[in-house]
Amino acid sequence: MVNPLARVLSFLLLFSACSLAQARLVEAEGNAVITDAGIGAARQTAMQDALRQAAIQSGAQVTTSSVLSESVVVSDNVKIRATGVVKDVVVLDEWRNDDDDIYHVMIRAYVEEDTSGEMQKSLDSRYRRKVAVTQFAVSDRSQIVDMPGIEAALPQELMRRLTLDQKIIGVDGTQYLIPESNEPYEGLGQTPRQLIVQLADRLGAQFILTGTIRDMGMTKHPLWVQLRHVELETQLWDGISGTIISQERVNASVRQGLPFIFPTTSPVLTDKFFAAPIGRQINLLLNELVTAISGSVHRLPFMARVIKSEGSTIYFDVGAISQIKVGDVFMAYKLAAEPLLDGNKQLFFGYEETPASSIVIKKVQPRFAVGVLEGGNTRLYAGDVIRFQW
Repeated sequence: MVNPLARVLSFLLLFSACSLAQARLVEAEGNAVITDAGIGAARQTAMQDALRQAAIQSGAQVTTSSVLSESVVVSDNVKIRATGVVKDVVVLDEWRNDDDDIYHVMIRAYVEEDTSGEMQKSLDSRYRRKVAVTQFAVSDRSQIVDMPGIEAALPQELMRRLTLDQKIIGVDGTQYLIPESNEPYEGLGQTPRQLIVQLADRLGAQFILTGTIRDMGMTKHPLWVQLRHVELETQLWDGISGTIISQERVNASVRQGLPFIFPTTSPVLTDKFFAAPIGRQINLLLNELVTAISGSVHRLPFMARVIKSEGSTIYFDVGAISQIKVGDVFMAYKLAAEPLLDGNKQLFFGYEETPASSIVIKKVQPRFAVGVLEGGNTRLYAGDVIRFQW
């Protein structure tokens, strides 16, 4: 039988893949109240507290996510920033006093400081975000008659380039087109924000990338020279709240002779296309967009959606392909029923989140994972949010 303390250590200890320095030997005591969950649960919580105390003594950055119910802590999720590594932990003693309901654990451990900062970068980029792209809107379709299908080909190429760094999972949603207006979509009675949330849920994506071809027109000049203009705009949406995270616009113009070299039946974004002046310029603009969009995606925390709950067992919509592993610790949040609006109820800011419980991953499948809540009587439902804690 595996010792419960060994299981706790297996998912709490951080191991370094980079150069470390300044190891320090520390002793620390952790405590936990013995509740109806029993001695085993109290022992695990006391071990978490001891590890946290050891990290604090070493100067590592530590924060916690605690959930309170009627002023009583029902879930306390340790989050140790990767500026230090707790290793070689030895349990010196563990005991329970006869006159109280407190479980105590005393440990001795080495804590090494990561002076390079590489561990933090590694943890920040471990999880792969899902980004779904939709078909681009077109401001003037007469400007793209010589580029058949470019409204779908451009977002598909953006998706392909975003996934080259292996940190983003691309989802092709170019069969969908999100309207630009904030007014309810004709025939559906829903705003783009509402459609974004529904589409993200349908495609299983954390982010939705939409866009518009603002300009592909030509300006004629004397001496048989003309300018071809390119102006592209993209919007990156949070799929959980339906809010815009970032908006990018790029533009350029190129000179080309007459007649235009692409017949109307040719596919776009081929090698021949990218060898032409307009193609070379679009290639540069796409690279600019990829850099900006990727930066916006990775500045935000990794999040996922609850898709099913069975008591304390929770299923959510990311799995092995997103680099989820057994033993990972997340924090679950409940979304408010009503959105946060400005005083005039015109601007939408998202939904207020209330921490509900920490959750430990127990099973992982390619496209989903299963975790167990640690927070007492907490209940989660489909649509609630899971966020990574480290």
